[in-house]
Amino acid sequence: MRIFWVVLGVIVFSGVKAQTSAQSSEEKKAAEWVGSLKLGDEPKESRLEAVVERHLRAVKEWDGREMPRMVHDSFMNGLRKDLPDSQVNKILDKYTVGKVDFTLRGYKAIVPDLSPEEEKVIRGNLEQAREQAVDVRSMKQISAVFEIYKTKNEQYLNSNGRNWHELFKAYVDGVKRRKAVVVSEFLYDTASFPECHAATIAETPGGLVAAYFGGTKERNPDVCIYVSRKDQGARLWSAPVNVANGVQGNGVRYACWNPVLYQIPGGDLLLYYKVGPSPAKWKGWLIRSKDGGVSWSKPVALPEGFLGPIKNQPVALASGALICPTSVEGDGWKVHFELTKDGGRTYQMGGAVPAAADLKAIQPTILLHKDGTIQALSRSQNRAILSTESKDGGLSWSPLEATALPNNNSGIDGVTLADGRQLLVYNHVLPPAGETKGERSPLNVAVSPDGKDWYAALVLEDDHAGQYSYPSVIQSKDGMVHIVYTWHRKKIRYVEIDPSKLVLKKIENGVWPETVKK
Repeated sequence: MRIFWVVLGVIVFSGVKAQTSAQSSEEKKAAEWVGSLKLGDEPKESRLEAVVERHLRAVKEWDGREMPRMVHDSFMNGLRKDLPDSQVNKILDKYTVGKVDFTLRGYKAIVPDLSPEEEKVIRGNLEQAREQAVDVRSMKQISAVFEIYKTKNEQYLNSNGRNWHELFKAYVDGVKRRKAVVVSEFLYDTASFPECHAATIAETPGGLVAAYFGGTKERNPDVCIYVSRKDQGARLWSAPVNVANGVQGNGVRYACWNPVLYQIPGGDLLLYYKVGPSPAKWKGWLIRSKDGGVSWSKPVALPEGFLGPIKNQPVALASGALICPTSVEGDGWKVHFELTKDGGRTYQMGGAVPAAADLKAIQPTILLHKDGTIQALSRSQNRAILSTESKDGGLSWSPLEATALPNNNSGIDGVTLADGRQLLVYNHVLPPAGETKGERSPLNVAVSPDGKDWYAALVLEDDHAGQYSYPSVIQSKDGMVHIVYTWHRKKIRYVEIDPSKLVLKKIENGVWPETVKK
């Protein structure tokens, strides 16, 4: 628990020590401290400088265990004779390097809802510590005095209905979580289109590539697929480049939807997308890049009846086949899977996913388990993320069933990490009672050892001022996790996370822990 105070104390006092060690005499220090008050009264300044100098010399020369009370009282009375309390405190702060305000800021960070009465009591204890600490010589001794009063403050908070241990642990965990976020930035500042959505991301030999659709508004015919790249060593993402539109051979133009990127190891970068007037009537298309997303092939329509991955990336199976998570919305919401063994040139339809009549799911994401089980988690209209499993490489699936995680009828995405854990990005939002659709904020990251028990890791967004949705997540070869998602439908945000630095807290009964915040 003392780590917080020790670390911050070292940062502040090490700098001060370097400065004060350069001072040649107590007289010079007294002149500087009194001069900082800017009194404009030479006789008063002279008296005060003498008071401070005498006390500094007494502290320096005293080798007993406790300064005589008369020396302390003479010093304090000398200050109070010429100064109001506010200026007396400024002199005392010089001795203790502003430790009262510094420590109080720490309490406010650890207890963000500190009441005015609690703050008053805590400050009072710290001010007592400050007055006592002026009679000791070293920063180590000053800190020891403050430790006594910090203990009193923590005991006070516990007696006032707080749990100091839990509050401090939550604060430290929050600091660690923030360190797990390596980068958080937008793909672009301005674009030729007013709205965007449904981002996807892939790692290529040359760097990162992201795709998304943009236009005046979702469903409008001018909505196209755009690509941005962040080449290795680049500081910024490239400007959005239009790589696909919905113009048909007969001249009719439809909206483009839900791009999905996938980098074939040692091969092409695939970009799947949909074209059509609505999700019930769209058709799957595919373009390829041989240079990491710089240039693209002409679009090729997928075989009749196949849509390709509908929102989330394909996953390579041990057999070498790619399994594409997909779904349909025309005749009810239904999840299915498509397999390709030749890099997207031919396809095989996986078995249907059984589901009770009242379970409606789309846009699955695939997780792989060490025992060979394939798990798929899906968006739903059932107020919960739904799950299904396959034991035979995606040819057949178990009936859909609800997990303990809520779903707001918005897209999710997950990835199996190199260490075998599962990482999921989603809106941890339970819709209002009786409704199937909920707010698209906050946007959360959770981790699971087995795809069943989930642990809260991060909150990426939580201001409830707009929507944060449709995440896409991958893990790169260096172990970093990369996430892109819709930000207010105006921009695409990119976040890089170090999964080794995530601090986890179990999600009990589907309730996100209050201590895990943005």
